[in-house]
Amino acid sequence: LSFSHLISLTNDHAIPSQAFRVNPNPNDGEVIYIQLLQPYLLGCEYKLLNASGTPVLKGVLVDSDTTLDIHPLTPGVYYLTLVSVYGVETQQVIVP
Repeated sequence: LSFSHLISLTNDHAIPSQAFRVNPNPNDGEVIYIQLLQPYLLGCEYKLLNASGTPVLKGVLVDSDTTLDIHPLTPGVYYLTLVSVYGVETQQVIVP
C-alpha cells in the first residue's frame, strides 16, 4: 500500500475558486468536459491524476471548452489539476 500527497501551491494572484468546471461529474465513463471560466487559463497545463497521484492524462488547454476521452480509465476517483503561472487548481472527478 502506498500513498501520494497532492499539494496545491498558490501566490497572491492565485487561481480563483470556480476558475473551471468539469461536467458531468460523476460522468458516464466516456468523456468529461472542461470549461474554463477565466480566460488567462488558456494555455495552461492539465493533468488527470489517479488516486495514487500518477498522471493518467495530461496536455495543454488551448480552448475554453475541452473534451477529454476517459473511457479507457478504470472506475474510481481522479483529480483534475490545472497548472498555470497563477498557481494550481484541483477538482475531483468520479469515473463510475
